Amino acid sequence: PRSFGSIGSVELTKDRFLLLAFAILMIGGALAMIRKPGAAAKRSPSPWVMAVLGGLVGFVTGMVGAGGGFLIVPVLVCFAGLEMKSAIGASLSIIAVNSVIGFSTFIVRGGKPDWSVLAGVLGSAIGGLFLGLWLSQRLSGAKLKPAFGAFVLGVACFIFARELLF
Repeated sequence: PRSFGSIGSVELTKDRFLLLAFAILMIGGALAMIRKPGAAAKRSPSPWVMAVLGGLVGFVTGMVGAGGGFLIVPVLVCFAGLEMKSAIGASLSIIAVNSVIGFSTFIVRGGKPDWSVLAGVLGSAIGGLFLGLWLSQRLSGAKLKPAFGAFVLGVACFIFARELLF
């Protein structure tokens, strides 16, 4: 359906519902990243569990059109047991592959990219890459994990505020 009803004076459209559901998933991932690790022993993740979680992340990313990194990193850290820096590197690799596939599909289907916008985004991404590399050498994974969780929580709260208040 186009609309699921309303929350107060805010109409709950399909798009708004998907973004709010995405924000809820982000909050869960953020809280998992922020909380202190328990004393549980590190164990190998089940390939089936990881396949289901990977499929879920892919499904949500496809439905919402964004957010792979916000969900991939918590899954890799909390379920696969990867160290924070390794999870970020794996997430960026996954996102790069997805981006190349998406851009290639766009071109094959006759899309005409705005090369000036693409160059600006690419330049910013490369600048962010070098900033991230510089920061990663100065921050430990133990400090990076809750900081990433707080950032994801902030983005989720922004999504909630934007969708429900504006």
